[in-house]
Amino acid sequence: MNSAYEYNFLPIEDAIKILLESVKIRKGGFKTHINESIGMILNESIVSPVDVPEVNRSAVDGFAVCSDEVSLASFNNPIILALKKNGEGFDCSSTVQVNTGMPIPSPYDSVVMKEDARIYEHSVHILKSVPKYGNVSKKGEDLKKGDIIAEKGQILKPWHISLFASVGIKEVEVLEKIKIGIIATGSEVVDINNTHKKGEFYVFDSTSRLIYASLIEHNFLQLTHYGVVEDEKEKIVEVLKKALEENDIVITTGGTGPGERDLTFDAILNLNGQILSRGIAMRPGRPTTIALIEGKPIFLFSGYPVASFVALRFIFLPFLSKYFGTKGLENIEIPAKLTKRVTGGIGYDTFIRVNVFRCGDELCAEPVMLRGSGILSSLLKTNAFMIIPRNVEGFEEGETVWVHLI
Repeated sequence: MNSAYEYNFLPIEDAIKILLESVKIRKGGFKTHINESIGMILNESIVSPVDVPEVNRSAVDGFAVCSDEVSLASFNNPIILALKKNGEGFDCSSTVQVNTGMPIPSPYDSVVMKEDARIYEHSVHILKSVPKYGNVSKKGEDLKKGDIIAEKGQILKPWHISLFASVGIKEVEVLEKIKIGIIATGSEVVDINNTHKKGEFYVFDSTSRLIYASLIEHNFLQLTHYGVVEDEKEKIVEVLKKALEENDIVITTGGTGPGERDLTFDAILNLNGQILSRGIAMRPGRPTTIALIEGKPIFLFSGYPVASFVALRFIFLPFLSKYFGTKGLENIEIPAKLTKRVTGGIGYDTFIRVNVFRCGDELCAEPVMLRGSGILSSLLKTNAFMIIPRNVEGFEEGETVWVHLI
């Protein structure tokens, strides 16, 4: 191998920095109905065109009153108010019945709940005082005209759609879907739909399926799975070239280790690719390689599922988030107390699979698997990762550490 492409194991943050400086992906925006925008990346900042609510509204079923008029009201001292109907003249010696969501007519400033009043034919006895604006949703309480509802880059959630609808917005501009091609490599790797001769050695492709399944939940991505490619450079070059033509980003799995026939790496060089990082200073996932062809990034992930998953969560998605300025892809971190000692490797960020659970009045993190990037079942027993930084030897039992929920 060319010495220029020997493993250099860049730190994660350096690899992402180089990616951000080198990648050239251009995506436009398009208008879509809010019903179709869920999970997409907003390509404009949205401001409210109105106050929400637009007027003072009742928050309960009851009677609109002037709060000063009923300040001494109690069960033993009912305040008697004339009962008016809509369209009649209102004053503070009167009241009008309102339901939840109805506007509060002037001069009333509060609402007495229905159960705190007794209604008669022409009057209402108020049995409880209420403060000014009590039981009232004030004008602009939820949103004021000009308030930002969602910023550009936001991954739209159901509550964004509801807020858009609440102010009468039916269309928003979203980013075009980011196209990602996924390729599994390895002559011993087969798709689950294939059949094989008895006695022939093979392993089912689970790693690229894990990557695909982890990304498919993001509606702003458009995924294409190119199946399994045998360890033949010409075939890999052919599929890789096709995937690059049809996508913005390509992810491959398998054949990244120093002792393996890394034909994918050779195929990238054959296509005049630029190697941005040959290996990452992380465990698991050290062989992860990042390359560039005509501005499009290629991520070479390990064939081991856990190593590949770690690279996806802590390199690929953070890069995607930073490059497109998205809000909503960030890893959620929480503090938890370790139940046993863990050690890392100096010079490498070490990712430990942990199970977080409540223990008394705090959260505890129990290490599930310290090693074994091919033990896929360990993810079933895991709900978080903790990171031992490359300049730290480890953490002791009882120490509080930050864990990333998955």
